[in-house]
Amino acid sequence: LGEIDATVAQVTRERNGNYTLYIEYPASGLLAKVFKNDMRIKSDAGLRTQNQTFFISRIVKDSTGVLKIYAKHISHLTETMAIRNNTIASGTAQSALSVWSSNCLGGIHFDVWSDIQLSSRASWNIADFKTARDVLGGVSGSILDVWGGEFEFDNTTIRLHKQLGRRSPIVLEYGRNILRAEDDRDIESAY
Repeated sequence: LGEIDATVAQVTRERNGNYTLYIEYPASGLLAKVFKNDMRIKSDAGLRTQNQTFFISRIVKDSTGVLKIYAKHISHLTETMAIRNNTIASGTAQSALSVWSSNCLGGIHFDVWSDIQLSSRASWNIADFKTARDVLGGVSGSILDVWGGEFEFDNTTIRLHKQLGRRSPIVLEYGRNILRAEDDRDIESAY
């Protein structure tokens, strides 16, 4: 449909976790009636991850005249996918991800990559791993739990890095990376 003239557009990416897009759009805007659940939206999510695909999961219309659109990254579709029962992976993280990818059930193919050379073994059954996303991480015995590392989700490519990014000293400075300060003095529990 083209560029969305949103008043607010913010991508939030948690380490090995949620990857979401939040948009505020005027309810009287040209595209207001076009937005529907499961619609795909492309958005940049940083310098390394541009042109990412998100799908609308929730639309809130309220009396303020603003549509609040919540979208999840395409990688979150693994939350609706299953894994074949009693799948066994052994070897490096790359081979475990390849086994995961070839045993996902749900119609979407994810390309996988890893630079972790640790050799290990894991087995996944549907009693412990309800979704394909659980096998990636967040559950004991998952790929992240057994092989470690940090996930990078780039559309339908999933990369498991030994370490994503680089370590650098952080300088906290007002106006640079501290946007506001607040002093809260509460006396409610005093007696």
